[in-house]
Parts: sequence; structure tokens; C-alpha cells
Amino acid sequence: MSAYSSKTSFLRTYLYGETHLGFWSSVAKGIGLFNTFFIISSMTLYQYGVFQLLLATYGFLSDITSLGGGVVNNDIARAVGEKKEREARQLFVEFYGLRFVVNLLLFCSVFFGAALFFPMYGEEFVGEVRVIAFMFLVDILSVSVKTLLSIRLSFKTIAIRGTISKVAQFFILVYFFFFLHIGINEVIISMIVGSLATSLLLLSPAVRGNRAWFGVGWAGKRFMLLELFSTHGKWELVGQLFARVSGRFQPWLIKVFISTEAVAVFSVAQTIINHIRDLLPVRTLPVLIPLDLSDRERIQKIFSRGVKYLLFLSVALSLGALVTIPIIITLFFNQYTEALPYFYLMLLSIPISAVGVFISIFFVSFRKQKFLFIQEIFKNAVMIISFIFLLPLLGLWGMALERIITSSAMVISSYYYMHKVKPGVRLFWRDIIRFDREDLEFFANLARRVGAKFGLLKSQ
Repeated sequence: MSAYSSKTSFLRTYLYGETHLGFWSSVAKGIGLFNTFFIISSMTLYQYGVFQLLLATYGFLSDITSLGGGVVNNDIARAVGEKKEREARQLFVEFYGLRFVVNLLLFCSVFFGAALFFPMYGEEFVGEVRVIAFMFLVDILSVSVKTLLSIRLSFKTIAIRGTISKVAQFFILVYFFFFLHIGINEVIISMIVGSLATSLLLLSPAVRGNRAWFGVGWAGKRFMLLELFSTHGKWELVGQLFARVSGRFQPWLIKVFISTEAVAVFSVAQTIINHIRDLLPVRTLPVLIPLDLSDRERIQKIFSRGVKYLLFLSVALSLGALVTIPIIITLFFNQYTEALPYFYLMLLSIPISAVGVFISIFFVSFRKQKFLFIQEIFKNAVMIISFIFLLPLLGLWGMALERIITSSAMVISSYYYMHKVKPGVRLFWRDIIRFDREDLEFFANLARRVGAKFGLLKSQ
């Protein structure tokens, strides 16, 4: 049976989730600006570059533990939507139990082996590596809680998650800023405390929301995770590995070919772009789309209009950022004005990548992991070629240009695939540039929903 029975239920649930996620995300970003002020104003360009290199290394190792998470969470959501609670519970326990073991091993390896892994660096750097090792322990608790909340559509609770983390981090940074000092270790500690505080506060509602799993046994299948990754899941598993390896090594390549300070400059420009992309309302879709795939005509309509509205919204956000970001950087972070030219160029990638992200959500829902795997291989080939030729030739301009080239390659390959293979949805550009009566009805419905905001927020 479908998870939604009325014509407006998808819009209602989508708006419910995105309203909360958007509002609290804005609050978190506002607090995050203060955190950024403390961090950037207290660090030299070199220190901030080292900090980004540490984060890239941690991120690479963390990515290994999360490989396959997208397809697993998608199948958990589908099982919940189909009322197969036993299968959903078993998949969750198998996957996140495995992640816990791997994260624990990574913590022990990094903490106790830091001096062996980095013998050429001083004791200070080794100490920073040991501190960041604790993030592996906090990470598994954080992602487990988030998954438990998301599969029950607890968007309001998920939305508060980021704000709690930023508030906790803010108070830690304030203490360090006024009473001690802020260095790389202090920033990492603030991140750990923020994530841990959030996870502990939301653990209880996450468990309560999954009461349907209490007393539920196994699904009667042995090693569901192995079965999943031996079928459609294997494509995402290998594809993610290739994708994340190339992305995480980018800061180190910039360090090798240019300098550690260049890592800081490009990281600032890239972080701003990522924050703008985070404003796009796509957070709830990976959970909502898999719940109801039976009505193909409706799914096609959601897809076509979603691409259209996201495209135009991303253009509007890019134009707004083009005006506001230079003012903010000039007034508060003058030492990073060097990052603005690269930011201007990378703004062109936001509308392109917005379309690509939306398309990939549908491909995951339709279990087209084989194509996504091939696409990831293609994407990484484009990225590696760009790194080899553009970075030595154009420096940071080459890295900024790579974002546009890669995003365009992904959208073009997705468009070709949809029209050759027909994976369940198709992209028609005439639907993107045309506004008709149904668009007017959608916005009228949207205005009514937003106007009745308090009534909307009281029900899911």
C-alpha cells in the first residue's frame, strides 16, 4: 500500500520536512558564522590550511566506513514503507553494527599509530592527529541517530540536530577564545563536543520513534547486507569508493602543486559554494521518494517539476550570493578576499549540480546503482584528468573550473541515460522552460500551505 494516499500528501510532507530543515539549517548557519569568525580570525592561513588537510584525511577514512550507506538507507526506507519492519531492523543492525566495529578499529589505529604514520612531522602535529581520532567514535553514534530519525520522517527533530551541534561548538569556542586560545586542537575538540552533545540529546527520541522494532526478530534471512551488496548495492559500494578517494585528495594535491596557504584559500571558496548548495530543499527527498514509487505518472510529474523549480531556485540563490558574499568577506574576513575570484567562477556550478543531485536521488530510488557506478567512474576520470592538466597549468583556477566541468559531465550523462534506457523517469527540457496552469496551481497550493504554516507544522 502506498505511503501517501492523497494528491497533496507528498507536497504536505515535503513542505513539513523542508520547512523545519530549512529554518533550523538557517539558524545553524547563523551560529556557524560566529563559529567561523572565531576559527578564521584566530588562525593563520597556514594553520587553516593544515586544519583542512587534517579534515580531508579524516574525511577519507570516515568515507570508507560509510561506503554503501546510501543504498542501505534507501532499502531500509523502502522496507519501512512496505511495512517490512523485520527487514528494516535487520539491515540497520547489520550495517551500523559493522560500521561501529570499523570505526573502533580506525580510532585505535590512528590514536595509537599517529607517531608511526607521521614520523616526519613534529609532536604538535601528531597530537592533533590523535585528537581528531576521537571523531571516529562520535561519528558512528551521530549517523546512527540521524538514520533512526530520518526513516520515521522525524524531520523536525533532525532539523534541530545541526543547531544543537553548532550551539555546543559555539560555547566551547567562546571559552577557548576568551580564556585560552584557539588552535587546531581546540577547533577539533569543539567539533567533537558539538556532535556528541547532539547525538546524546536526540538518542532518546530516535529510539522512541522506532518502537515498531521493539521485540521484532530477524527477517528470516541470513546476512541481508551481504545479499544487498552482492546485487544492486555493489555498484554504489565501488562507485562511492572511487568518488570519495579523488575528492578527498584534492587538498593534498593543492598543497603539493601550490602551497598550504592555497589550500586555505580554495577551501574557503569551496566551503561557501557548499553552504549555498546546502540551502537547496532536497534533504527530505531521499526518504520520501522511495516510499511511493508505484504511481509512475505522479513520480514523473514530481521529477519534472522538481528539476524545474530547483534549477530556478539555484539560479536565484547564486545571484543573491554574488551580491552578499563579497560584502561579508570584505567586512569580516578581509584576509580571505583572495578566495573571491574562485568563488565567482564556481557559482556557475550550483545550478548544474542542483539538477544532478536531484536526478541522482531518483536513480537511487529506482535502484539504478549500476548506472550510478559507471557514472562515478566517468566522473572520477574527468576529475583526475582535470587535476593532472588544469592544476599544474592554471593553479586554483583549474580547480574552480573542474567543478563546472564535472557537474556538467554528470548532468549530460544522466540525460543521455534517461532517454536511452528509460529508468522510470525522463527529463524533457521543454518542461523545464515552460510554465503552465499546473505550475500556477502548484504555487497557489504552496502559498496556502506556507500561509497555514502553524497548522502544517503540527501534523505530518
